[in-house]
Amino acid sequence: MGTSPYPAPPYGQYGPLPMEPKPMAAFILALVAGVLILLGGVLELWVAAALFGSGFVFPNNDWLVAFGVVGVSLGIFVVAFSVLLYFHPQHHVVFGVLILVLSLLSVLDYGGFLVGLVLGIVGGILAITWTPYRWTPPFYGPMSPAGWPYVPPPYSAASHRACLKCGRFIGLDSKFCPQCGNAVAD
Repeated sequence: MGTSPYPAPPYGQYGPLPMEPKPMAAFILALVAGVLILLGGVLELWVAAALFGSGFVFPNNDWLVAFGVVGVSLGIFVVAFSVLLYFHPQHHVVFGVLILVLSLLSVLDYGGFLVGLVLGIVGGILAITWTPYRWTPPFYGPMSPAGWPYVPPPYSAASHRACLKCGRFIGLDSKFCPQCGNAVAD
């Protein structure tokens, strides 16, 4: 097996592939929402511990602890689902719904100072509605470097012809090529 007389394409068959698209806005909003919900739960647990430690006991101290634990748990789950959304964007609808539902449930624990609630709702909706862009290979004409794929033009050959000197497609009624000025034979 010999080597090709033509140089290899510089980046493989279709050039460099772009980085996989990710729902960055949804990820950032959901991550901040999860941190705020987590901080709200920690604050509630801290208040409950301070009330228990001071000897001040009222009938709802157990509820403070329960809601604090719920807030911490919801915050951890929202952060976890936002990280999963970043690393697995193909499941954006599932993670978006989970972030949205858990953010709505955070109302039980101050909603992450209400800012976490709003950011979680917006981040969940953005994750659900996110659509990645589709990458298509660039157009390469007949004068492309050796080894690069040729993609036919989007118009029919019946209405255009190619200049024999530069390869540019021109209309049938043209007498000269607009690219190189070569006279086109009839």
